[in-house]
Amino acid sequence: MKLKNRFVGLLVIAITLMATVASGQIIKANEANAYIGQKTTVCGFVASSKYSDKSTGRPTFLNFDKPFPRHDFTIVIWGNNRQYFGRPEKQYKGKDLCVTGQIESFKGKAQIVAERPSEIAVIN
Repeated sequence: MKLKNRFVGLLVIAITLMATVASGQIIKANEANAYIGQKTTVCGFVASSKYSDKSTGRPTFLNFDKPFPRHDFTIVIWGNNRQYFGRPEKQYKGKDLCVTGQIESFKGKAQIVAERPSEIAVIN
């Protein structure tokens, strides 16, 4: 049963990515600042990650392509959604990911707030 559920999950991710590719909305992390305000898919390598459990909102940060503070893009997972992800700062670090959502800007850096694991696809 686990294998079947995993297969269905991978199939859903593959279909979502194929639909996004067909619409031409996959971009690299270093291009994300040009897409502020748009819903798109951003792909890159998680070079650094941090769970800030003492900060307001208890955010987890997944920084793409270069470690913080030189990163190009960040996925933010707020503490109230962390229960859906487990330990994202560990499970996603060092992985190639794609995330789909609305691109925002925070202190001059592009980011997407992920609320559910289905918004993130692990490429490797």
